[in-house]
Amino acid sequence: MADKLAVPVGEKGSIFRDSLISNIRDIAEVMPGLNITNDPQLDALAAKAMQLTAYTAEDLKSSGLRAEVQKRAAELAGMFTTVSQPTPTVCQNTVDTSIQDAAAAVLAGINWDE
Repeated sequence: MADKLAVPVGEKGSIFRDSLISNIRDIAEVMPGLNITNDPQLDALAAKAMQLTAYTAEDLKSSGLRAEVQKRAAELAGMFTTVSQPTPTVCQNTVDTSIQDAAAAVLAGINWDE
């Protein structure tokens, strides 16, 4: 949405359909159910995404509103990138190490000369 709205009305690539908005609405509606860790940041992102769906494609043809919504969409896109890159936990690091150790043990037991 941010990329599409960044193209000024009338320029090549500026046309979009209502599906741009409805696709965001569809994703925002299912996000709370996918938030299995009950992360309040994800809930807040879903709410902010839903706010962007209050407009129609026709509404966003005016340059003033289009610029405002584009800015909000770009900020939101940046927030999704930050939240979607979790840092590994001690538990995850332990699991990763255990998997690596198990794989090394299996590989060590293979007779590669056969």
